Amino acid sequence: MFIRPDLFDESVIKLTKKKATNVYGYQWDGLNRFPKVYETIPLFKKFYVFDKDDTLKNKDLNLVNNFYFDCYTNEVNPNEPIYDVYYVGSYDSRIETILSICEQLHDLGLKLSINLSCPKSEMERLQKYSYINIVGQGLSYKDNLTKIANAKIILDVVHPSHHKGLSFRPYEALGYDKKLITTNSSVKDYDFYHQNNNYICDF
Repeated sequence: MFIRPDLFDESVIKLTKKKATNVYGYQWDGLNRFPKVYETIPLFKKFYVFDKDDTLKNKDLNLVNNFYFDCYTNEVNPNEPIYDVYYVGSYDSRIETILSICEQLHDLGLKLSINLSCPKSEMERLQKYSYINIVGQGLSYKDNLTKIANAKIILDVVHPSHHKGLSFRPYEALGYDKKLITTNSSVKDYDFYHQNNNYICDF
């Protein structure tokens, strides 16, 4: 299984096919975000994506949902969450939506833990937001899950131009028994959706 096959040289994929009976590909982001991946699709016995819209455009693609890891459940669940809302992501085209949502939540008196990796040129702008933490070296996945466990709500802001598939956040909310605020309206099409646990923020 190659995850993000666009990051591999074609020769590596072909060599693997000579040594393995079945070789599969999986793109865990929208195909249009990394167009180079289109070149690799024919190289695999099966190719999987997590956005239903991608499968409608190409009948050779197979739909598979994202997931959550439960290996740290016993280690990271605290007795009492210390944050109301948690988010981790990068500074990109979603920033205005993120700030708009967070300002509204902050004005409601909620305690936020918003963790962003961002270019140095944007750090000064973000310093005025007390709830934003600049993540320099990124977070390990275990650290991320620890922070999720320390919050009541996970915030999910989709890349509207890249995909409509569900990221890891809705599944982590499900797996770690958290509420979800999301801008991804497609969450309502999944069997685990319940309006008491998932709030769709229309931006």
